[in-house]
Amino acid sequence: MKYSTTTYTPSQLNYDSFGMLLVGRSWSVGSEYRYGFNGKENDNEVKGEGNWQDYGMRMYDTRVGRFFSPDPLIVNEQQYPELSSYQFAGNTPIQAVDLDGLEPSAVLTKNSDGKYRFTEPAVKLMSWLSGTDEETVRNTNLKPRSRPFGAPWYSSKAGGGAMTSDKKIRYTRNFFKNWKHKESNSIAYFGGEDDYSVNVWLSLSGHETGHLRQRKEFKTNLGYYLSFVGEYLKGGSHDASGKEQDAEKGQTKYTDFVKFTNDKYGDNSLVNLFQNKEIKDDDKNKQLGEWMKAYDESKKPKEEAPKKED
Repeated sequence: MKYSTTTYTPSQLNYDSFGMLLVGRSWSVGSEYRYGFNGKENDNEVKGEGNWQDYGMRMYDTRVGRFFSPDPLIVNEQQYPELSSYQFAGNTPIQAVDLDGLEPSAVLTKNSDGKYRFTEPAVKLMSWLSGTDEETVRNTNLKPRSRPFGAPWYSSKAGGGAMTSDKKIRYTRNFFKNWKHKESNSIAYFGGEDDYSVNVWLSLSGHETGHLRQRKEFKTNLGYYLSFVGEYLKGGSHDASGKEQDAEKGQTKYTDFVKFTNDKYGDNSLVNLFQNKEIKDDDKNKQLGEWMKAYDESKKPKEEAPKKED
């Protein structure tokens, strides 16, 4: 159930699992509130109240639980052959939601259960950057912030951010879709296939996967979060906490690695490798391994040349 109240439009909206309004169990005072199931904008003029929603890339009919047009990832890119091209949330709406189809496929992959995880090249890179084992990174769910007040509480207008818990990283919603701030129409958008979006995803995730390693040291999320609170109080700020400084090493290492690959292998070589759909993941990982080894070698202290005897 979703309950929303604004100054102008108090309303209570009850849905079935696929988002259809339940007859006799919903009410609204006025018509100013434009959003419905999953926080998506309704287009009530086409098929009636709450029956037709704009998901950015496609329009969705809540009554039949299907999109009106096929999924471009399935039709154009031949991905997910096990799914219908018109399905919603992998046909599992209780445990999954459908986003906008604009996630950077170079970094994320959507499983048949509708959940997002890192691609294998991203798993290899994130593990190397953060020191977190590959299996933990591979099994981590990547999710958008839940509406309306869910964590993380960073502003998408200011660029957004992410928050890590046990086997889960939640990103602000601008990492999954073209987000425009209501008042200013400003855009802080990292959900596309462009170079900039892929780079931002990899950079931030290099930080967040470091928190996955830290989280494994605690039995519960509560214990992990309380340890953060103690460090914040001691350090005086978020960035001064020991765990943040430790996780930041992964993001800093990513920035340095990008500079290294740019200088040695050509501008934008790392992102280009991730984006190249002609190269299989195994070959990408092999190339990444060679670049990582070269980077690590470059960081070793150079031995001084033996002094010549007079």
